[in-house]
Amino acid sequence: MSKAKLFILGLPGSGKGTISKILRDHYGNSTRYYDVGAILREQATEDNHIKQVHAKGGLVDSDRVLNIFDDALSQDSYIVDGSPRKPNEAQYILTHPKWLDDPGILIHLNLDANVAKQRLLQRGRFDDAENILETRMQRYFDTTVQSVEAFTNANRCITIDAANDPNTVATTIIKALWDLK
Repeated sequence: MSKAKLFILGLPGSGKGTISKILRDHYGNSTRYYDVGAILREQATEDNHIKQVHAKGGLVDSDRVLNIFDDALSQDSYIVDGSPRKPNEAQYILTHPKWLDDPGILIHLNLDANVAKQRLLQRGRFDDAENILETRMQRYFDTTVQSVEAFTNANRCITIDAANDPNTVATTIIKALWDLK
């Protein structure tokens, strides 16, 4: 099985977690899976600052996320779910000396915002409350899209229609990655 060096981004509700897990199963147990949101939600149970940021639909300090990236860098095969969300995080990946040989590929899950919102309201996680969703969606368009653009400009981004069922989306990603070889 080949190695994965993937970052998965998209609107909240675009299926990042579901797709990441399908891809992890495809690439096998040697592929390390980093669910950045889950890692930060776990940290929020012990860190009031992170909890407050999440409650407002905000993004945590990049230093916390960069530590996760550094751990991914030490792996031969990895999938990072939900990051890099900030442009400086994308630039860190694309320009870090250890990553220059192969900074990985960003998979951008493209989905209509109304469809994403409906998915989230059905999921019902604490940070999926309607009053927080608008902030999270706007943050994606104001900030995260810049990370997608940075990877696109570096020819390291594949945009996939995420409106299909998760298995179809994952199959499309695997084929697109195969076509890059």
